[in-house]
Amino acid sequence: MKVPEAERYVSGLRERFDPSARLGVPAHITLLYPFAEPREVAVPVLNRLEAVLATVAPFAFRLATPARFADTLYLAPEPAEPF
Repeated sequence: MKVPEAERYVSGLRERFDPSARLGVPAHITLLYPFAEPREVAVPVLNRLEAVLATVAPFAFRLATPARFADTLYLAPEPAEPF
């Protein structure tokens, strides 16, 4: 999911450290990766995802604090629950 609001905060770091930024990939939220091979993401999978996600109530969060996985810089969600 693209997050254009984050670009002004993370674009400099992404240009330096994230090869995908140099390829034009914008600031984004990765929901779950990889959950399937791209060729497997067809209409039935998308329909199932839509049905499952429709059962989750929206909730508020902020992406404000930089954090790291091994080779990944990200903005940690606040509050950390329900992530």
